Amino acid sequence: DLYLAYATVQPFCILKNEAPTYVFFKTEGIAPQIILKANGIKQIKSGNTQVEEVQGYYVVQLSPDENDSEEFKVITTGDKEINFLVIGHGKARNSWKVNMGGTERLCITQGEIIPYKDKLVLRSLRFATFNLSVYPKDNLSLSFMDKAKFYTEEDQLWMHYRITLPETDPIMGYQPVEDLSRYIPSEPQLPEDDRLDSVPLNCPGPQYFVNFRPVEGSRYWRLRVSTITNPYISNAYIIITYKGDTGSLYQNGELIADNYYNGLPFKYSLRRLKHKTKEMLLQVVPLKKSLKIYLEGNEWNGKGEDKDALVRGITVLPQYELNVMYGE
Repeated sequence: DLYLAYATVQPFCILKNEAPTYVFFKTEGIAPQIILKANGIKQIKSGNTQVEEVQGYYVVQLSPDENDSEEFKVITTGDKEINFLVIGHGKARNSWKVNMGGTERLCITQGEIIPYKDKLVLRSLRFATFNLSVYPKDNLSLSFMDKAKFYTEEDQLWMHYRITLPETDPIMGYQPVEDLSRYIPSEPQLPEDDRLDSVPLNCPGPQYFVNFRPVEGSRYWRLRVSTITNPYISNAYIIITYKGDTGSLYQNGELIADNYYNGLPFKYSLRRLKHKTKEMLLQVVPLKKSLKIYLEGNEWNGKGEDKDALVRGITVLPQYELNVMYGE
């Protein structure tokens, strides 16, 4: 048995292969080291990593550099091989443990990974270029989609890939709306919303309705996003930076999304749209002093005059999707 006596690095995951790999990550400001009891260890293969035997223990001194990854192998007296991998905290935050054809590997990318039986699906918001690093690099073969441009680079531990897809910038247009008559549905699209019948308008809570109708003091914008034809874009998100009590989106008179203002943008996935038209109506209800709503770290917090309903910007961010086929 192998006995870990002490470590100043954080345990992260185990790659359960024929020779298991115990993965740790560093903590900023703390000198990284791993101390193993010498009893039961036949040999440590450490490469450039400093290992010292002290009073019955092996002290493994690791690089404090966030960008350095280090690996060392322990051979037990029973001839069992156990690997240790130590990575930076930033790498750990962007890591995914993936079973690729029966081998568990650590993949690092700033996007999202969805594993399947014979492939990985990588998703990236806004950026058409993917950076992917894979450990261990042994017996690894990846292939990419037809129009993907890529190059590879390897170091002692990792195989690095940089893949670029054809890029498209969806266009989002928006403008203020004064005449709301065309947006009021002639008949309910959803079961009527009667929750406000017995609640005064100055009480906290949403003032908008599931079937669109104007709310006193609110402001409105018409939104329209261009048709997306790029096959490598699997979704897109509307990002609304606004200020008010609530924001709500309507399509064909029907509420499709709502948001309680907390200082962060209102985000909506276009994949959720129920109708073919890409036109929407945004309603922003003003944040009133009388509501006495507290927002942490916000300059408003019920002080001063009532705040108007404001939209500071609306953009649309594409989600690029890359299929990565693998073999060994």
